[in-house]
Amino acid sequence: MLLQPAQSVSGLSWVGESGDFVQVFEGRYAVEETWGIWGELYESDSSFVSGPVRISDPAVREARHPAVSRDAQGEFLVVWEADGNQDGVPEIRGRRLDRNGVPVGPEFAVGPGEAGESQRPSVALDAGGNAIVAWESLDATTGLKQVWIQRLDRANRRDGDPQRVGEPQDAWPGPRVAGDPAGNALLVWMEADGAAGNQLVSLFIGESGRLRNQVVASSLATEFLALSAVVATKAGRFQVEWEALDQGSPTRRSARDYSTQGVAIGGERAAPSTLAGGPAQ
Repeated sequence: MLLQPAQSVSGLSWVGESGDFVQVFEGRYAVEETWGIWGELYESDSSFVSGPVRISDPAVREARHPAVSRDAQGEFLVVWEADGNQDGVPEIRGRRLDRNGVPVGPEFAVGPGEAGESQRPSVALDAGGNAIVAWESLDATTGLKQVWIQRLDRANRRDGDPQRVGEPQDAWPGPRVAGDPAGNALLVWMEADGAAGNQLVSLFIGESGRLRNQVVASSLATEFLALSAVVATKAGRFQVEWEALDQGSPTRRSARDYSTQGVAIGGERAAPSTLAGGPAQ
């Protein structure tokens, strides 16, 4: 980061197959500025390429919690949580970047703003730049959280209305989504399961929009579970990684693989490292 912001928070990276990566983060470069979403490009050896460039429009509203994905042409879609639309309710917004990290067109609303207080988005692009955006929302009436998804085409047009997946819950879902070039995706979030503690639930999203739920991991001994990452690997699989804290034991990091049809491959295993996003090695 060549220009140090007055205040910043670590964001997310998207790592390409050659090791090059883009980093998006929230920050402000003067204390009087609104919080915004910024981006920088790096080579595989971490040498700086370009940026920082402000992605979110400072005239619109403050922006937090960015996520990013890249398509086969090397272009990016960045999504984030914006602090309040016209009704004062947080919503999810996005903006495209070209392969050089330069914003293309204005930012736009991902959903119609009818899904409650929308927070903490995740995004996956297929080879053609079509997107699946996932986020959690808080129902102001019930106080429960739920997970939503919205499909977008390459021109940022909505493909249907937002879809709610899973059941409203007290847990903090923290959804993560990853996609392959063909348009298949795996969406994973956390749910509370009474006496069983927290569990991870996955939703396979096929190219045709077919949905299927299945449990990724659940442990009676688990006190806390945090979803770390979901990525599409070079081997044509999805990899899910999470953290769990068992009674009397240190935090453990686990992973599990899934096929592009959403079928589990093998069992839970130790995860070697946290994955930032993009194709894993």
